Amino acid sequence: MQHQEILIGKIIDRFEENGLKVVAGKLIHLDQVKAGGFYAEHKERPFLPKPC
Repeated sequence: MQHQEILIGKIIDRFEENGLKVVAGKLIHLDQVKAGGFYAEHKERPFLPKPC
């Protein structure tokens, strides 16, 4: 099992431990341009690090 799959499993476990049920998921890989667009609305917020 890949490290990434283990981490995703742990995240889903945390949701389920708190009474939530994950019914679907989607794993995508973002290049720098797409990631920049995805996080553009949050770029001024101090709690998120800047994308690579």
